[in-house]
Amino acid sequence: MQTYEIPEARFDWFTKEIAKLNKKAVKLDCTPITINEIGTVIRKNDKGIIYKYVKVKVAGQAPKYNGWSFIATVQYLKDQTIIRTVPGEIVPEVFRKKGPECDHCKRIRHRRDTYIVRHANGEHKQVGRTCLKDFLGHTDPGVLATWAKILTGMADLAEEANLLPGGNEEWAYFSLRDYLAQVSAVIRIVGWTNRTKAIATGAQATADIAHQIMQPAQIDYIRKLAMEAIVSEEDIQLAIVAIEWAKELEDSNDYLHNIKTIAQAGMLNRRLLGYAASIIPSYVKQEEERQKGSKYVGTFRKRGEFTIYIDKIILREGQFGMTYIHKLHDSDGNRIVWFGSKSLRKEVDVAEAIQVKATVKEHSAYEGIDQTVLTRVKEVN
Repeated sequence: MQTYEIPEARFDWFTKEIAKLNKKAVKLDCTPITINEIGTVIRKNDKGIIYKYVKVKVAGQAPKYNGWSFIATVQYLKDQTIIRTVPGEIVPEVFRKKGPECDHCKRIRHRRDTYIVRHANGEHKQVGRTCLKDFLGHTDPGVLATWAKILTGMADLAEEANLLPGGNEEWAYFSLRDYLAQVSAVIRIVGWTNRTKAIATGAQATADIAHQIMQPAQIDYIRKLAMEAIVSEEDIQLAIVAIEWAKELEDSNDYLHNIKTIAQAGMLNRRLLGYAASIIPSYVKQEEERQKGSKYVGTFRKRGEFTIYIDKIILREGQFGMTYIHKLHDSDGNRIVWFGSKSLRKEVDVAEAIQVKATVKEHSAYEGIDQTVLTRVKEVN
């Protein structure tokens, strides 16, 4: 039995190829190969791209007879050997440098392949195709050779599954947070274009622009835009709160179900770009609607207690040093702002209710929405 990691997007192909081998196994009256899934493996490369693999155990019963078992095929490439081992078996190093001779008949002649067999007592022998039947009991050496090829070919299938035609983008996953931060940056520069509008106007969808910016190879237009659409801390914060918002959606229709699923997964592949990118404008629109009903809280210049939720924290450098702009709201959706010299939280949790004491500095309006500006904010334990 051998363990392999098969790319998720190629797992169906892998199982179909094993099924083809098993059809041959039935004709040869041999025990079929079995595949057991034992888990999922997720790996991330240095570019932040995530790859998902299905971890499987593959087993095929090698021919046995009179204490002898088949364990490998040796192929010859000029003066060198290629060892093709049955999964789970180990071939002694001596056979790596041995020529195409048969330990049974002692004949040394030109052979494309020889076969390694092992006795229950630990003895190994290298034998030719004709002599193989004396160790494994089948009257037709061709059948044994064919099944040997099938068993040793399982590793080849696993390796081939990792060589995807046309690149690896379809099965590559990447961080949802990183992608949505890039979407936010693109929207700041060129606005939002959904797929429907892109098709109707011949423009490029925002979802695709953001994805292309994140790729190492870029066309001139994307390369130029990438120099402008640089992800800021504000973009990252927006991505974080939008994801948290999407995680808690009521999946009352297919669209909401899909973006909720993507948000909860925290990753996506190229096929999900459109759904994922739309999380940003959907969240922003929802926030705009919510804040239209914003009212003033507290009493001007009076200190009081407030229960607040953090939407995002923006770091800005000014004349008097660094300022942490806290975009907040209360349980009624009223907009609150605090300009602090330090951050209330290192990591934003949009669901966390924070009790604070603060003084109302002013009641004002920003972008036509009423907001309360706080000062001297102190968290109440």
